[in-house]
Amino acid sequence: MGRPNGVLVHCFLSKQIKVLALSKDKSSQRNRVKLTLPELERFRQLIQFSPDLIAIHTRGTITYINPAGARILGYKSAPDVIGRPISDFLHPDDRRHVVSMFTELYERGEKHRSFQFRFMRADGKVIYLDVSSAPVSRKDRFSRQVVARNITERVNQEESFRSSEERFRIFVEGVKEYAMYTLDKHGNVTSWNRGAMRLYGYNRKEIIGKNFGTFFIPEQVSSDVPSRLLRSAERIGEIEEEGWRVRKDGSWFWAGILITAMRDGDGTLIGYSKISRDLTERKETEDRLIRELQQFKDVFDNSHAMMFMKDLRGRYVRVNAKFEQSFGIRAKDILGKTDAEIFPKEQADEYVAHDREVLRTGIPLVFEESALYKKGRHFSLVVKYPLRDDKREIYAIGGVVTDITYLKETEQLLRSANQRLNAILDSAPLAILTIGRGGIVLTWNRGAEQTFGWTEEEVRGGICPTVPSSDLANYMAMVEKGLKGESSAGHVAKRLRKDGTVIDAIIAYAPVVNADGRTESVTFVLQDITRTKQTERELESSNERLKVLSRGLESMREDEKKRIALEIHDQLGQMLTVLKMDINLIHEELMSGRSANLSEVSNQLTSSVGLIDDAIDTVRKIAADLRPPLLDHVGLDAAISELAASFERKTGISTVARVKLDGYTIGHAKSIAVYRVIQESLTNVARHSGATKVTIRSSFKLGELIVEVHDNGKGIVENEISGSSSFGIFGMHQRAESVGGSVTIGKSELGGTLVRLSLPLSRNIA
Repeated sequence: MGRPNGVLVHCFLSKQIKVLALSKDKSSQRNRVKLTLPELERFRQLIQFSPDLIAIHTRGTITYINPAGARILGYKSAPDVIGRPISDFLHPDDRRHVVSMFTELYERGEKHRSFQFRFMRADGKVIYLDVSSAPVSRKDRFSRQVVARNITERVNQEESFRSSEERFRIFVEGVKEYAMYTLDKHGNVTSWNRGAMRLYGYNRKEIIGKNFGTFFIPEQVSSDVPSRLLRSAERIGEIEEEGWRVRKDGSWFWAGILITAMRDGDGTLIGYSKISRDLTERKETEDRLIRELQQFKDVFDNSHAMMFMKDLRGRYVRVNAKFEQSFGIRAKDILGKTDAEIFPKEQADEYVAHDREVLRTGIPLVFEESALYKKGRHFSLVVKYPLRDDKREIYAIGGVVTDITYLKETEQLLRSANQRLNAILDSAPLAILTIGRGGIVLTWNRGAEQTFGWTEEEVRGGICPTVPSSDLANYMAMVEKGLKGESSAGHVAKRLRKDGTVIDAIIAYAPVVNADGRTESVTFVLQDITRTKQTERELESSNERLKVLSRGLESMREDEKKRIALEIHDQLGQMLTVLKMDINLIHEELMSGRSANLSEVSNQLTSSVGLIDDAIDTVRKIAADLRPPLLDHVGLDAAISELAASFERKTGISTVARVKLDGYTIGHAKSIAVYRVIQESLTNVARHSGATKVTIRSSFKLGELIVEVHDNGKGIVENEISGSSSFGIFGMHQRAESVGGSVTIGKSELGGTLVRLSLPLSRNIA
């Protein structure tokens, strides 16, 4: 049932009220009721059966409501509603506004007013009513009639539509992978999403209002492509197309587009929607696949290896030119036939069995097959593989045949040559290894195992473990140079052993070139030169120390000369001067002939003799410092004992010497070396140790004379042993080495310093 006209209802209500107002005049009432009963009955039925809410309220209190109105508000009958203020049924958020509006209606007495409000049903649900309000009569401005329709469903639909439309707008705006925009019917841009900004490079202000022909390349514009696309979309509804488009920066991209004609409810064209996507990558992939497919076809047709393809029944569907040449059969005589129809039974049975194995396993397999070619029997290495469709179902078998007849003939020769080569590599004392691309170890000989400690199984397939991380970049650079065909020798670098020790290695490398002239790996040869480098370092250190010693010895020699010169000048010179003066006096006395002076002459002679004795002692002392005389007269044993006693007298340090040669004769040079080493040791004790006791002892062990000087002092430290200024210690080493011996110096386990001299000896040999 349709909605009644609100004005008509209001007219009816007005008439009804007027009739009731004239009821005081009974005669007039009877006459008017008689006249209005038919009309009143029609309007009463109209109100009673109306699906809309019809009510009267006075000062906001409901005085009448029809059944439909009660049902709309969620009540069973009108009495449940009549007598209650309208505000009871209003949504709490709308009450204040409605009450204010009613107040204005009462005051102004407006004839008609329409509005929409939220009402609360008895069950608590919110409904929307479209309300029309008008006064009941001119005289009663506080009573108003109301007609309201339930528009909740329509409001909800509109709200849902607005929400859906907003979500769609947000969705379109947020899409980044697709350019989504609209055009007017002339092709001018009317909307622009983020995807369009990202794809074409224009922002909204730059592109809105411009024709979409801006996105086409010049050739398309000159060919009227944009207009033709719009006309096609208008004619058939929508059109899909792919082609080149141009961005704001001038770059081209391959676009996939969908243009849809938009029409209003009457079918009139109002514009177009357009969706674009960058398909450049896909096109490049397709173009690459097409090129690769052509390349594969070229490879298949022009390959030097025989290639074929069979269906699942074993019938040949494709063979290349090499296949035809090898078997002397034309393709037209092969295609569509099976092996049994082409080749001898034994050969065909072998081929079929291999085909079945490939179909059973579903993986590529390699077989060695024999075949009777046009030029005789040959042996071939055949790779057979399954071909699959888009559903991964096998639909055919492919094969590549490589003639290995010559290889089989030379296989034994190669095996023998490899065995000889491996024997040479394994017997070589050098580390020889082959390195592939990426620095991967391919081979590792026994010399490498002995040099570095790793076995071939441990290193093959990985980065060479001998390379320290600090030298990895240099190592990879050498590999790259080798792979480029370069070679080098004499490179020295640090390398690691498995036990963590570091060695010095001299490295040479050269490219390994295969039969095709390509470099696939690099051979490295490494020699451990750690000992050589250590010897070189020791020699350099020795030479440096020798230079320092030479300068020190020269200084010491000058000091010794100075000391001897001073002793001769200050002591012996003074003695000789005094002696000369005494002799001159004696000479004058004797020449004068005065006998009275004989006693004085005698005293002077006695004094001169004493001076001569002192001079002789001084000369002996100087000579003894230069070379101990006891070495020549009483031997090394006694000379060392006297040296110890003299040291104790001079320093007050208790010194005990227990040196016995037990019949060994060591010779003049070795005796001097032993004596000077002990003498220098005692000098160091006096200068540095702070000791109170020194022991000198000798022993024999395995044909060596061992002489030890041990003190109980503070002990020597490492920098004093190896310091460049330790001339005395270096001199001891040099003296010992000059006669084939050696000296070790260090802290003793019992405390203090221990100097040990080792000297090889032979019994009774000088």
